[in-house]
Amino acid sequence: MDDPEVLRLLRRMEELKRLDYEFDIHGAWTRGSGHRYKYVRLSRAELARLESELGVELPDQCRRWLANVGRGAGPGYGLDCRNADWPLPVASKDPVPSRTVRDVSELMPDLLLKFNVAMLESNDIELFGVRSYKGLMTLCEHGCGWDSYLILAGPMKDHVVDDMAAAGAPVGTLAAGYGAHPENMLPTFFEWLDYWTERSIKDVERARLERKQREKRGL
Repeated sequence: MDDPEVLRLLRRMEELKRLDYEFDIHGAWTRGSGHRYKYVRLSRAELARLESELGVELPDQCRRWLANVGRGAGPGYGLDCRNADWPLPVASKDPVPSRTVRDVSELMPDLLLKFNVAMLESNDIELFGVRSYKGLMTLCEHGCGWDSYLILAGPMKDHVVDDMAAAGAPVGTLAAGYGAHPENMLPTFFEWLDYWTERSIKDVERARLERKQREKRGL
C-alpha cells in the first residue's frame, strides 16, 4: 500500500484489534452483529457499482479507504457504506426552522457555526435539519436509531454527520461526539476514523484496568 494516510489509520486499527482481544468495544463482539475487526476490500467493479447507486463519485478519503482496506471494522457495528436514499419522516411542524437546509449540499462552514451558536443560546440538543437524504451515504449504524453518514456533495463533501431521525430527532446532529471538531466543524472521513480509533484504544485500556481491579478485589 502506498497511501500513507490510509496506512497510518490501518496500523492504529490493527493496534486496537490486538488490544481488544476480549471485544470490549461496542460493535466488535463475536456473537450477533459486529465487525470483529475484519475488512472486505472493494474491487474496482464494486466501487463503480456503489457510485452508480449513489449517483455521484465517492469523496476522496472514503474512496481511498474502501479501495485499500474496505468495509468492516470501524465505528458502530462497522463500516457499511451503502446508499442512504430513502424518504425522511415528515414532521407536522419543523422543530428547528432556524437550523434547517433543503439538502446537505447547502451546508457550509458558516452555517454550521450559526447552528452551534443557536444551540448554545437555546440550550437545545445539538441539531440541524436537512429535508432529504439525497447526497448522503450511510457509513454505519450505532444502534438505538443512531447512524453516521458521509456527505457526498457541496462544501462539506467528505465530512461525516450523525443522524438520530430514527429515534425521533428532526434529522441530524453536529458530530455527536464521534470526531467532534475543535472549531465546531464536522469531521472529515479520516478524522472521524482517527477519533474513533484513538478513543477506542483508551476505552480498551480503561476496561482492562477495571477488570484487573475487580479481579484483585475478588469480584
